[in-house]
Amino acid sequence: MINCYILDDYPSQFKVLKILIESTEGLKLTGTETNSNRFLQQYKEHKLDIDLLFLDIQMSGISGIELAALLDSKTKIVFTTGHRDFAFEAFELHAVDYLLKPIRPARFLEAVTKARKLILQEKNIPDTLISGPKDLYVKGTGKSSWNRINLNEIVYLKADSNYTNIVLQAKQVMVYGTLNNLSKELPQERFLRVHKSYIINLSHVESGSVCFVNMGNGDQVPVGRAYRNELKAHLKF
Repeated sequence: MINCYILDDYPSQFKVLKILIESTEGLKLTGTETNSNRFLQQYKEHKLDIDLLFLDIQMSGISGIELAALLDSKTKIVFTTGHRDFAFEAFELHAVDYLLKPIRPARFLEAVTKARKLILQEKNIPDTLISGPKDLYVKGTGKSSWNRINLNEIVYLKADSNYTNIVLQAKQVMVYGTLNNLSKELPQERFLRVHKSYIINLSHVESGSVCFVNMGNGDQVPVGRAYRNELKAHLKF
């Protein structure tokens, strides 16, 4: 069970998060707080047992950004805010995710999936709650044809007009369907768009820079300017 806590100076913001946490298997809400100074005092006195903190940014007293810098790295943070302006600062602090209010259930689950994997890995607990799909079924280039593709074998995907070239570890498969449509079928915690024409499998990234990533098969994938901050956040550099 992952212990969750909500810190937001507006109690009205608790409602949606409470519902989402309490309706998600494997999560337990252990408390809420509106005062960041009071929270920090209790936290420093080891009175709070928190695995995952949903933290507002703009609060009276200590801001969420300032507070996050004072917390133990074992406490994973998902920032919740109505403002986009603090995303860079949030990811500089290695936040798991950055949720914009009003919080959508799909984005909440995406953030929780990321956090849960990190938390369970650090505790050496197998994640039996999130197995996710192992295969992707896509239309082939021939009439009525289709392909079954193991998600773990995908290195990256490249857009090619109305088709997508799926680069696997041992071969390439051209399938019918745009990159945008295929992206909806991919687990978002494992695959990341880094360019308008490319989606990469994060587990196959070897190295890179702000302009490109080197994949495990030896290919180099460009990184678009608009996608650099998100890539940086996912790879924690």
